[in-house]
Amino acid sequence: MSTAETSFADALFLACQLNTKGNKKTATGEEYRQVLSELKAAEKIIAQFSKVFHNPCISSAKLKSFLEVFEGQLSRVPLEFLYILALKRRLKLLPGICEKFETLLIRETGLNGDGELHVKLTFPYEPENALIEKMRESLPKSGLYPESAKPYVKFQVAVDPSLIAGFVAEANGLILDVSLLRKLSKRR
Repeated sequence: MSTAETSFADALFLACQLNTKGNKKTATGEEYRQVLSELKAAEKIIAQFSKVFHNPCISSAKLKSFLEVFEGQLSRVPLEFLYILALKRRLKLLPGICEKFETLLIRETGLNGDGELHVKLTFPYEPENALIEKMRESLPKSGLYPESAKPYVKFQVAVDPSLIAGFVAEANGLILDVSLLRKLSKRR
C-alpha cells in the first residue's frame, strides 16, 4: 500500500470524525461503514469507466463534472472526497484507500466492514447465556474492544477443557487469557 493511499485514507477517516462546524465529534461505527460502503459502490462504477477516469488527457475539472453523476447517491463526505481525488488525479488509488480505510475502521472502532466485531470466547465448559451477556458488558473494560462496539459484537463460543477454569477471549488480533491453565503455566 502506498504512502499516498495511507494519507488519503487517514484524511478521509478524519473527515468522518468532523462535523460541518469543524468540531470534533465521535462518529459512530455506522457512519464509518456507510462512507466505506458508498465509496466501494463508487469504486465499482469508476472501474467500469477506467479509460475515462484514468485518461491523462481529460482535465481534472472535467473529471469532477463526470463525478456529478454520484450527486444524490452519495452522502457529502464520500462525494467531496471523490472530488478531491479527481482534482488531484488520484482516483486510481481508490481501491487501496478503501482497503486502508477499512483497516482504520477495524482498529479505531473494532468493527469490520460488515459492521460486526467477531469475538471468540473459549471456556473449559459450555457457558450459560447469562455468562455470555456478562462478558458482553465486561470485555470492553478489559480493552479488548471499545465500549461503542458492544451492540455489534458477535460471539463465537468454543469449549476447551484444558483451560481448567477461566476463559480466553480473542478479537482483532488481541488475546485476553485469564484461564487457570495460563496461570499454572506461568508458575512452572
